[in-house]
Amino acid sequence: MIKTRDLVILVVYCGLIFQASAQPTLPIDMNLFLHQDKLVHMMAYGVMGGLCWRVLRHFVHQQPLLAWCCIGFCGLYGLSDEIHQSYVPGRCADAMDLVADITGAVISTALFTRYRTNSIG
Repeated sequence: MIKTRDLVILVVYCGLIFQASAQPTLPIDMNLFLHQDKLVHMMAYGVMGGLCWRVLRHFVHQQPLLAWCCIGFCGLYGLSDEIHQSYVPGRCADAMDLVADITGAVISTALFTRYRTNSIG
């Protein structure tokens, strides 16, 4: 049951990111400070990395492999999201957004891995 719940949460979250990417403009002000959008990408994909970790921990039991699978999933989803955005009027693909996505996933996955390792022993 927990596996299914974790997977559903991840799928819904990915759907929310897809939906946000499909919008020509976002309803939030992205001009508060320079590169604010990169911070938003890092946070969004940081959450995704944590959710992915929660799903994959049921199937991948080696910590380094688990971390790489989470980062890979988030990176591939980020790449597909940037490609998707390139087809949305008013939006464009940005390689630096992908870098921010992967950075967020790396940070959250590292934190989850470290927490998990420390909590075991």
